[in-house]
Amino acid sequence: MTSTPSQSARKRKKAVVVDLGSDSDGDIVVVGEKRPPTQPCEPTWDAWDPEDNPVTFYSQYEHPKFHVRNLERRINKEREWSKPLPEVNHLFFTNTAPRTVEDLAINPRTVGKLKSLLSIKNDGNNSKLLLITGPSGAGKSTAIDVVAHSLSFEVLKWERDSELEGSEMDSFLRFLRRTTLPEKSRRHRLRTSAKRRLYHIEELPLLAYKSVRMIFDLRLNNL
Repeated sequence: MTSTPSQSARKRKKAVVVDLGSDSDGDIVVVGEKRPPTQPCEPTWDAWDPEDNPVTFYSQYEHPKFHVRNLERRINKEREWSKPLPEVNHLFFTNTAPRTVEDLAINPRTVGKLKSLLSIKNDGNNSKLLLITGPSGAGKSTAIDVVAHSLSFEVLKWERDSELEGSEMDSFLRFLRRTTLPEKSRRHRLRTSAKRRLYHIEELPLLAYKSVRMIFDLRLNNL
């Protein structure tokens, strides 16, 4: 009857032989080969793998998984990933933006009211400031731009920049100074004199301080 080694004996680690010779000065000398360090597994590339080389894999007409449509899908997927990013003017939301008043997805009565308010000429008795409020994404900015262009306004727009260096109020005042000061070029004045100007301010800067409010009111009166 032969005895088989137990499971614990099979899992027992290999003993390390230590030589403590008489000539030793007390140092321990380990006898045996040093195992090489474990190397990280490097990814392999298989020419016949459909993930690595779909053209070679799906081009085997005798292969049971070969289908022309599968080859087309894999090649098109690789091409899509290799395409450069689209330009801003080729993006979907840019190409499909409303161009006319009829394209606006807003209540026609609201659009008509906005159009009538912008059509009122400033004779000194009417207010120069029109405040448009509403939830985010309701189309306020788009409606203003489209209606203003339909009334032949020259739209001058200022938007808050989250990455702006310096004061937000300084940026706003530079915008007003740049757009309200008279142009030196006579050709530019002749080109823009026939159009009324609309200053489209996306979001007002902080006006809590009295000095800032005075500057804002002064610039607003010069419009």
